[in-house]
Amino acid sequence: MPTRLDAILATTRATLASSKERVSIAELERRAAAHDPRGWAAALRQKAAMCPAVIAEIKKASPSKGLIREDFDAAWLASRYAAGGAAALSVLTDEPYFQGSLRNLELASVAVPLPCLRKEFMVDEYQIVEARAHHADAILLIAAALSDAELKRLAKAAHQIELDVLVEVHTPLELDRVLDSLGETGADAIGVNNRDLKTFEVRLETSLQLASHIPTSVVRVTESGISTSEDLVRLRGAGFDAFLIGESLIRGTPGQGCCSAMSLWVKICANTSLEDARLAADAGADAVGFVFAPSPRRVTTAQVAEITPQLPQGIEKIGVFVDATLEEIVDAIQACGLTGAQLHSDVAPEAPAFLRRRFGSKLHILRVVHFGPRAAAEAIALAQDADVDSVLVDSRTAAAVGGTGITFDWQLAKDAVFQSAAVRQQRVIAAGGLNPDNVAEAIDTLRPWGVDVASGVEAAPGRKDPGKVRAFISAARSASRLRQPEV
Repeated sequence: MPTRLDAILATTRATLASSKERVSIAELERRAAAHDPRGWAAALRQKAAMCPAVIAEIKKASPSKGLIREDFDAAWLASRYAAGGAAALSVLTDEPYFQGSLRNLELASVAVPLPCLRKEFMVDEYQIVEARAHHADAILLIAAALSDAELKRLAKAAHQIELDVLVEVHTPLELDRVLDSLGETGADAIGVNNRDLKTFEVRLETSLQLASHIPTSVVRVTESGISTSEDLVRLRGAGFDAFLIGESLIRGTPGQGCCSAMSLWVKICANTSLEDARLAADAGADAVGFVFAPSPRRVTTAQVAEITPQLPQGIEKIGVFVDATLEEIVDAIQACGLTGAQLHSDVAPEAPAFLRRRFGSKLHILRVVHFGPRAAAEAIALAQDADVDSVLVDSRTAAAVGGTGITFDWQLAKDAVFQSAAVRQQRVIAAGGLNPDNVAEAIDTLRPWGVDVASGVEAAPGRKDPGKVRAFISAARSASRLRQPEV
């Protein structure tokens, strides 16, 4: 019996025949030459090194749900998703079933610098050239819709014109087929669609089942059915780099932090043992921190080098440096496999640029600002530094530069730093005196990109309290959902 996918593919081939009669391949090639692909997969990798990479989908309707958004403006949606923190876009171009169009693709692509995926039922090389001609940076190949030979041929054709390839699978058998056909380098990304294209049933367990079988050489994408922050944390913990989210964003209010609502960044800092670092990871933290500075929570590179290989791949491992030299920071990053460096003000001002040259975009570089009279000026300067990924606002005392357990004035900080027009486009992280009881208030007041806690979840200096760690992360996630529209 024919499935929905069979019907869609038959319609696609009929539409394709009409397109070929209307626009020649030579004309498409001329238009395609005017667009320089922007690296769709590379953008996802860069974002995923710091936080969950959201692929925001621009979709007006679907066969299963009908019309999703009546007031549909592709360029406006693209701009709102870019402002909300999306890493890349996916634009539906199928018209009969999704009310999409190539015009929507072009409008979205030229509206923002974010690279765009053409989401279409690809069956012919003509469609690939057509994608670049309308400003796409990547294409989708659906394993269920293509033979092994077709997968190879179409992936090769895309790469020949510098488009990235996302190959979508739904079952272990399809994943095996893709890896056998394309190897570990023939696709730039492999996506697991949690929606069965034959029944349209959605199960997140599909992604969880396949996650560990997708090679790390490709960007690992999970698609469909992601509607809560808990879904995202669970899938990221399984090893996914990027998250294609469509209907839940379209139905919401794009631009009011629609992407960041699902990805409030949570760091549990000052870990001194594998037990504590694993506790943070298992509780859903995005990052764990290790302090390489005089403190009751100080650790050595030898200690951390034993811990980090035993943590989940998806969690960031961040070193905290107070007065270290550039050589000491580099040595710690390399010895411990760190993915981020948190630099206090006593670290040399040239450190971010030096580390960026040395480690590239894969290193998450955070600069610390201690709240006080100069905090606003310092934050503004850091927000303009292209080598600084995030600004962390903390408290400071005469005796300690972090882990003080003391809060700063959130109301003053809100206007001076967190919601300042000159700073708010930067990723600003709140720290200093946070704990399970006050983190929700801090998030509601400051609207930060992320939160960081150390002493507020300890049983004793340098030793975490499991109950407090779980309560802090739960409170932070709940508060982030309340401050934003449902995603």
